[in-house]
Amino acid sequence: MVNSWEELENRCYEYLKKLYPKTPSIEAYGKSDSTKADIKVEVSASDEFYIEVKATSSQCCQFVLFPNRNTKQFDFSSGNKVPCFDNCKNIISYMNGFYKKYHRVGKKGIPIDVDKSILYGLVQDFYSLKKVKFFMTETNDFIIFPSDSFSRYFDINCFYRKKTSGSSEPNEENNNTEIIEGLKNNDIPGTIEYHSVGKKIRCFLHTIQDINKSRMVCNNYTYQFKENKYSQIIEKKSSYVYEVRRLSNTSNPNVICQLSLKQDFQDKHDLESFKKNMRKK
Repeated sequence: MVNSWEELENRCYEYLKKLYPKTPSIEAYGKSDSTKADIKVEVSASDEFYIEVKATSSQCCQFVLFPNRNTKQFDFSSGNKVPCFDNCKNIISYMNGFYKKYHRVGKKGIPIDVDKSILYGLVQDFYSLKKVKFFMTETNDFIIFPSDSFSRYFDINCFYRKKTSGSSEPNEENNNTEIIEGLKNNDIPGTIEYHSVGKKIRCFLHTIQDINKSRMVCNNYTYQFKENKYSQIIEKKSSYVYEVRRLSNTSNPNVICQLSLKQDFQDKHDLESFKKNMRKK
């Protein structure tokens, strides 16, 4: 099954392709890679820009902070994929002042009540890094606006909470034995195959059981069976075919921003700004 965010990105991409058929290149770019923008536009060989797609309720600007019991402060994780911007430092400074409030965070999350100018600044920091020039969303129609208009369209709040880090492709050499053993222990009949799909080697299960989105707990990892756009292009050898995803074991405390759309109509000046960028220079 395709995720709702993937469906929205695909609709935005198809809309732009249909609206601007003569544009040299409009590419579904980032996909599941959060370090890249969602859509890449090449107006000419020397002129390109990027678009980020956001649902009317969505998240952004995630980074990991670890509570330090010795210093009674929060440490910016070296594993973050972004630098520690000044706006990150402002958030950390605020949280350091309320260490007891935040250091035992759980999955529910605790609001971080910094000034919203810091949060909107954080949005600019994160998406400037991805070279995003425009944002796109969808209500009854599509809405496109430049990044500097973000605060007019979206409300933003910030939370500190623990979040599981996502999933990845199982490694045939290291994970296959555990997967096969897990299938046997859980009475799941079927065969495992590995195929190069979407520029990655992916693991697929062919089975007679309807187990979409089910999880299989093994000794080292938990795995999830998913019907998605990759499993749908694999030739079926049984009633069902699923991509097998290896779930992360880490549940790190994150700062994360929650977005909600507040202006649900297209500003004509913002649209004109986009159209201007779509014209060849």
